[in-house]
Amino acid sequence: MSTFAPMNTMDKTLEMPQWLLDDNAKRSQGYARDVGDEVFLRSLNDHLKNETPEFSDEIKHPIIFFFGVPRCGKTFFSQLFNHYFDVGYPDNLIARFWRAPYFGIRLSQLLKSKFDAGSDFQSDFGKTKNLFDPHDFAYFWHEHLLKDSHPYDFEAKRDYIHWEKLKKSMAVFSQTFDKPCLFKGVNPSYHMHLIAEHIPQAVFIYLERDLIDAGVSLARARMKNYDDLNHWYGQNPSPKVYHEIKNLSWADQIAHQFQWLTEHYEKELSQMDERRYFRVNYKDFCSDPMLFFTALQARLQEDFGLAMKVSGEVSIEMLVYSSHTEQTTYYTELAQAFERIQLPHRLT
Repeated sequence: MSTFAPMNTMDKTLEMPQWLLDDNAKRSQGYARDVGDEVFLRSLNDHLKNETPEFSDEIKHPIIFFFGVPRCGKTFFSQLFNHYFDVGYPDNLIARFWRAPYFGIRLSQLLKSKFDAGSDFQSDFGKTKNLFDPHDFAYFWHEHLLKDSHPYDFEAKRDYIHWEKLKKSMAVFSQTFDKPCLFKGVNPSYHMHLIAEHIPQAVFIYLERDLIDAGVSLARARMKNYDDLNHWYGQNPSPKVYHEIKNLSWADQIAHQFQWLTEHYEKELSQMDERRYFRVNYKDFCSDPMLFFTALQARLQEDFGLAMKVSGEVSIEMLVYSSHTEQTTYYTELAQAFERIQLPHRLT
């Protein structure tokens, strides 16, 4: 049995990834992490990870990943998905147990049975406030996918990722929830075809939004999080491309960021069976989410023999979609940057 003891905050910061500490130091007030809280959670996770019960690697339900460029609507999509379907997912509580998710899941299940678990369908640039709202589970993915720097050199890490360990962790979710599980796939999207190869139950949802709308929102996120329009925000391209574009204007950075990401997504999907992924136009989804939900139910029933259980209803009041005009701040600069590299502003 391991022993848990308080530890000095300054000593433990040495165990935190330096790139996270550097990023945190640049964040605006209200968006910076509390280092003391981070240290406590890392100590707690170190204690609990060795206490996790033994699980087999059996995954009985689909593991669903959704992804897309930064600010494409992923958080709202997941809130609505989790509201409508009876699925397991890493919420804001479970995310604090990234090295010992079993304990987070069980604690979340216990509290949901006693307290209101409904979502308010609100978020602040991808961050949700409700305890049971979805979380990107970034620390979990950083450790499994060996992200130890910014930019993430995903190609250099592929040969060292312990895929069976990742599969075992997905089995913990599948067996503890005993239902399909949904994950935000920002970090997994670097390795989709390999995840599909090692986890046959994995299914992917590509959420596509007009790039000009996502770009305007991304520029706002840069200002909100860092008070600096030139500070990088969101998923990075390969290190080579990142270092080529990081000194460009903020608008050209975003244009090249989106260009690389969309090309990368297509490359990953081209190496997978087309039955393993869906494409979802975010605008169309907000107009009629039931059209996609029905198609997903049918596909999972056919391919996995599993009927997705419905746990909620979708009303018109829940639906959110915004499209920006030429008068919107940041629009013109982004449109010009997109044109310079012939990147389409909007989906055809």
